[in-house]
Amino acid sequence: MPIDFPNSPSNGETFTSGDKTWTYNGTAWVLSIGSVAIANAAIDVNKLDGGTATNGYYLKVNTSANSGITWSSISEVINLTELGDVNIATPNSGQVLKYNGSAWVNDSDAEGTTISTLNDIGDVTITGDATNQFLQYNGSAWVNQTVVGGASVSSSAPGSPTSGQLWFDSDDGKTYVYYDSYWIEIGGNPQAVTISDTAPSSPITGQVWYKSDNGATYIYYDSYWVEIGGTSTNVVLNTFDAKGDIIVGTADNTISKLSAGTDGQVLAANSSTATGLEWKQIASDPLTSQAAAMFIMDIGA
Repeated sequence: MPIDFPNSPSNGETFTSGDKTWTYNGTAWVLSIGSVAIANAAIDVNKLDGGTATNGYYLKVNTSANSGITWSSISEVINLTELGDVNIATPNSGQVLKYNGSAWVNDSDAEGTTISTLNDIGDVTITGDATNQFLQYNGSAWVNQTVVGGASVSSSAPGSPTSGQLWFDSDDGKTYVYYDSYWIEIGGNPQAVTISDTAPSSPITGQVWYKSDNGATYIYYDSYWVEIGGTSTNVVLNTFDAKGDIIVGTADNTISKLSAGTDGQVLAANSSTATGLEWKQIASDPLTSQAAAMFIMDIGA
């Protein structure tokens, strides 16, 4: 309740109420501690209604109080999560607090964490590590990679090669580079002639092979070994469609198919046709019949 101070006090006059003493400083009543007045405090004690002061309490602004000031205790901080700028989410052993720009948060890839392997580092991703690999940055993390262009020494070609990889063949002393899905000899001509009774493995277009057991020469083209100076077997076989078909020449180095004629017909020359030949009935042409008869007679003779 409000304190009833004396009217028209003189400077230095004191007033006691309960266990508190006030002194008039010529302008206002100020609270005294012991025999010492709280000078220059500019507190209107008539409006001070903050309750009873207790050890450890302090004066705190409180706009809802009549005086605007109240006695208040200091809250004891028990946990970090009670602090306004700390945000702890499921803490784990070994974590530290790290400021994220707006609050202190618990973090486990932070300084002070024990690192036992490369994969424990946040910007390193190790998968299927193998001998002679190295770390390469892929734009977001360091990842393990096989050495591109590294040389392998063995009697057989390395498995799963990459473009630019080198291989020294310990059997023949030759060095190869992997390019365009093929092992190409370094310093050699990929179109050089290979002499063997069996076709070279992993050939490339334009490669030449001399077959030593029959003397034939082939060139690799369109996924086939085509005999030089001869006709590809596949080309010949693909020309045939039915029984009786005949392969004939239609121009220089050009072949075509002449389908079988009907029963009783004979094959006769005819320069006006594409093949230079035609099937004809013997009975329909006296000259053709006579020629056929003479042919039969010659055979009989």
